[in-house]
Amino acid sequence: MASFNNPEEIIYHYKIILNKTKKKLFRKLNTLEPSDQFAKLANFCQKNDKHDYAALCWQAVAKCEESMGHDCEQALAHQKAARQFFSEFKKTESSGLISPYNENLQVRYLHMRLKFLSN
Repeated sequence: MASFNNPEEIIYHYKIILNKTKKKLFRKLNTLEPSDQFAKLANFCQKNDKHDYAALCWQAVAKCEESMGHDCEQALAHQKAARQFFSEFKKTESSGLISPYNENLQVRYLHMRLKFLSN
């Protein structure tokens, strides 16, 4: 996997994979390959301490697994996403940037979702 220096490159790669999951006219939807690619991107983000991006990738894996009818794999992907969100929460909490109502996490999550969905 290529090395990504900034979050915009991760988002760009995420969108490329996401386009593979969109239905094409008269073509059967193949979500096995995008699921594997999302998992690779999630592992890369996890290794580079970008837990929030890894969590979003694991959520995408869960959606792909759901569309294939793989309930166990979907549950595992959701579990991995939850762990990544919790890791990001602990990292933010240890830095002292936590608010009592977790607005910082909500805003960051919404900001990332808007970036992913903007195009």
